[in-house]
Amino acid sequence: MIDRRDVPEINYVKNITLIVPLPFRNGTSINISSLSTPEGWNASLIKTEHGIMLLLNSEKLKTWRMEKIPVPIKPGSQDKPEIPEEKRPASYEFRVRLELSREVNTLNPLKDEYVLQPELELNETKCGEDAKFYPFARCYSYLAPIYFSSEPFVDAGIVVWLEGSNWWFDYGWKGNEYDDFLFADFEKAGWKIAKGNLKTGIGVYRR
Repeated sequence: MIDRRDVPEINYVKNITLIVPLPFRNGTSINISSLSTPEGWNASLIKTEHGIMLLLNSEKLKTWRMEKIPVPIKPGSQDKPEIPEEKRPASYEFRVRLELSREVNTLNPLKDEYVLQPELELNETKCGEDAKFYPFARCYSYLAPIYFSSEPFVDAGIVVWLEGSNWWFDYGWKGNEYDDFLFADFEKAGWKIAKGNLKTGIGVYRR
């Protein structure tokens, strides 16, 4: 996903290029033929000095969108107020969803599940407070390269997120998951080394 916090003064940008890590499993990247892309974007694989990565580009994009603002309504009122709109920064989301016929190894996805690559300097770290109730949780940090450019340049926030999960019904829905997440905030065009976090063993496990 590409996003930013403030609406740029520039309404449109051209020649947008984004290069991000890909989900890889046992040395093979995910099939991007099922990747959903917003209108105006193209996706392909590209060989970089860091390895095979996902190339996303567009000839021209709008940097803003109009978003409706919620307004309070008095209880019992039959009036239909006009919903105001506000100019907000544009966001673009790309998504791949896989339905598997096997159980996902959420305890150790580094062994044989999809994780984001290329990754640099992978290290196990202490999990945060949100994972303290999960006895099997293990957490890792790593670095990953990301590229972004546009003409003219506008600063952007890039989020790459991968999640794998299992769910079953046993007196209610139960499950477990892992997630792989990285973020890069661009203030100038070019390559940037972003910090990524991999969290595994989150949830409950059947004995």
